[in-house]
Amino acid sequence: MQHLTEGLKTLKAIQKSMNTEGHKHELNLLSILVAEMYQEIQDKGIKYFVNFTSEKEHIQTHKYLATKNKNRLLGDLKELQAELNKNKNASITRCNSLITGLIESNLYITEVEDKISLFKPLRRAEFKREYFTI
Repeated sequence: MQHLTEGLKTLKAIQKSMNTEGHKHELNLLSILVAEMYQEIQDKGIKYFVNFTSEKEHIQTHKYLATKNKNRLLGDLKELQAELNKNKNASITRCNSLITGLIESNLYITEVEDKISLFKPLRRAEFKREYFTI
């Protein structure tokens, strides 16, 4: 999870430097930072903790949701990278919109964690805790 907090810090730094007038010529360098973040998330994945009882059917549903949001995150990072690669023709407004969406959603992690936390078994049972990486 540490690489994700670093990713959030990187996005905030990219947004700050992108909006500074003196650094607009460095958009391709910012694109490299986004590419590194993309590769790191793709390689290391995202780890989630799940509570379950003796039946684990719902874990597959959580994995599907986590995979969907990871792909959404990777897609947004690719789009941001493509926009930054345009250099002088890059839409700063679009880049700001993408970065703000990623920061506010905590890289789409909170949506998955909220869904996971809603799990309640139909009958009383002891929870076990397991994690999965997507």
